[in-house]
Amino acid sequence: MERYDWWYRCEFATPPEIAGKTALLVFHGLDTFASVWVNQQPVGQAANMFIRHEFDVTPWLLPTGTNELVVRLASPAFSIPFDLRHRPLGGASASSAARLR
Repeated sequence: MERYDWWYRCEFATPPEIAGKTALLVFHGLDTFASVWVNQQPVGQAANMFIRHEFDVTPWLLPTGTNELVVRLASPAFSIPFDLRHRPLGGASASSAARLR
């Protein structure tokens, strides 16, 4: 599973009682690398799955009609930059590090 990107998409209406207020999109458990869009506008990114993430989406909500929420959970296997020159504590050589990719 960690070698794939995962996408979540849903549609929702803006609640009428939110008019004139701030709309916060709150996540209590995004995966390690996440990107979030509302109505095709990027509203935030997350790079730590163990903390709460909160995004102000007020400017992007439609007052009427259908809104779209999209979340991409990126594969940590391909999202972390990998430097073949790095030698952790006398560890792997460049040739063995290349085999790990």
